[in-house]
Amino acid sequence: MAMNRIHKARKLGQSLWYDSISRSLIDSGELRRLVEVDGIRGVTSNPSIFEKALKEGADYGAAVAALRAARPGITAYELYEELAVEDIRDACDALLPLHVSTDGEDGYVSLEVSLVDGDSTAAMVKEGLHLAARVGRANLMIKIPGTTAGVEAAGRLMEAGVSVNITLLFARERHMEVLERHLQALEARARKGEPLGTVASVASFFVSRIDTAIDKELAAMLAATDSKREKASIEALLGKAAIANAKLAYDHWRKTTASARWKALAKRGARPQRLLWASTGTKNPSYPDTLYVDALIGPATVNTAPPQTIAAFLDHGKPAATLVEDVAGARRVLAKLDALGVDLDATTTKLLREGLKAFGEATTNLLAALEPGKSGAAPAAAAKPKAPSWFSASLELQGACESALARMDAQRLVERVWERDASLWTGADEAKWLKWLDAPAQASRLVGELKRFADAIAKEGVSDVLLLGMGGSSLGPEVLARTFGAKRGRPRLVVLDSTDPSQVARIEQSLDFKKTLVVVASKSGSTLEPAILQARFSAALVRALGAKKAPSRLVAITDPGSKLEAQAKGEGWRAIFHGEPQIGGRFSVLSAFGLVPAALIGVDLEQFVARAQAMAKQCAEPASRNPGARLGALMGEAAKRGRDKLT
Repeated sequence: MAMNRIHKARKLGQSLWYDSISRSLIDSGELRRLVEVDGIRGVTSNPSIFEKALKEGADYGAAVAALRAARPGITAYELYEELAVEDIRDACDALLPLHVSTDGEDGYVSLEVSLVDGDSTAAMVKEGLHLAARVGRANLMIKIPGTTAGVEAAGRLMEAGVSVNITLLFARERHMEVLERHLQALEARARKGEPLGTVASVASFFVSRIDTAIDKELAAMLAATDSKREKASIEALLGKAAIANAKLAYDHWRKTTASARWKALAKRGARPQRLLWASTGTKNPSYPDTLYVDALIGPATVNTAPPQTIAAFLDHGKPAATLVEDVAGARRVLAKLDALGVDLDATTTKLLREGLKAFGEATTNLLAALEPGKSGAAPAAAAKPKAPSWFSASLELQGACESALARMDAQRLVERVWERDASLWTGADEAKWLKWLDAPAQASRLVGELKRFADAIAKEGVSDVLLLGMGGSSLGPEVLARTFGAKRGRPRLVVLDSTDPSQVARIEQSLDFKKTLVVVASKSGSTLEPAILQARFSAALVRALGAKKAPSRLVAITDPGSKLEAQAKGEGWRAIFHGEPQIGGRFSVLSAFGLVPAALIGVDLEQFVARAQAMAKQCAEPASRNPGARLGALMGEAAKRGRDKLT
């Protein structure tokens, strides 16, 4: 595939993110195309974007009606949160393969806190944690405004392991504070022995709005002078302030990431906080429409641009390493502006204030649009988000679960699982059965081979895959079959894990063995039931295809060196796939026992494995923010109270 301009910018170290989101963008597959074809590597959102999507299309009408019917009395804020969380979660899923393939560098989707409780550090931390838990995706970034309170809130969220996007940054001094707080957060995690590489951050530094404001001042100066010399010097500064300001912010970032302090963190796996150029759509029609993309390309940066700017850059942008060009010239530009009496600090302070005001108005308008009858003002009930809650249980049970999670953290239970500490069980041979922890990472090695195998089977006109197995060897494939079904053009999966004569006969009568592939799944390869079933259905294949061709429709999934492997080799079966001996049957769905049938029915293995890897990453986190630990705490504490059914 030929490299487009976005791909070329990526080669120079810059990622292009898409500054828009809507339900139609996700459902139509356009978002996935933007990522897979055009090279978009992230998505940003805010209430203004959601308000625009809500007003301009019919995307949300049915969803709003359904939510109101299901939850009478739902507030406007709750409606917004439900819609936003679903969109952000689905966008995260669309970008998850990219997130995994880039080892967490890109593939992020940003969701902004609402500020319904004002510019408060505590409120922003509370809402940020709540939204992170609601979305529940490793590639989510919580977007926090770059106020004094917001900078501290972002720091606390990063200390808690939440990835953040600090937005509405105009002043270089404020960016320095953000960068410093990022370092402090990483150092705090390092002192506690917590992983650093799981926390990502970008600092959204706004660009075009600065030129819009300063050009207005320069225009007034031009109108006030008759001197050609003065006019020429003033005109030479038009459209220059924003890029100069951004280049000097990046220059400070480069010096910071070259420091011994940063290098010590980087050795422990820390990710740099990348500068993200925001507000990069050109406001002045006399300027090139790709000005704020072309001029700010450099290593370890992001540019989030609206759709029209992305399209323009794809068409006629100029990818080049421009960000480090003429930094001295950038200093001269700002010095000349200062000499003319242009107060850049006052301008950036005003822009932050205006940005917060616009943000608040967008939130108010959005909530008003979601009120029944679309009344103009959002009621007081809509101004407060629900208290964070990660399961619908009694307060007593919730408190018990939180206590259990705290005990898990105090005893390092999650860490000890990943360290293969057998003393968590009986201290005997449990450590030899924990290879399922590595299964998500190792699964990617099988993807290419399994896709080729599944493609070949589909081309042969196979309509059904009959899987013979007992217990763990069949439970995972059955869940996959019920969850995903069969993709168009792929065989359906029929699972037989019973020796009941009527069930065996019913399945046998339902299959055309001229178009059936029989998969025998047995870890030990000597389990009696699969062996009996294999003999019966091998005979059915012989009757349908003849003794010579029948083995080409038999596949074995078994551990290396098993009796089943020897039989399959001796009889010339179509394929043999090996399981991992140190993974128990009921934990084997991410090994060949699950991946082979998944591939055959057309499951997207790249996405399936990527999601598993992302969940494994989340499940290595401390218990308090670990979805596996949280589910375990809920099940355990509920069972103690006689609640032994999970639905």
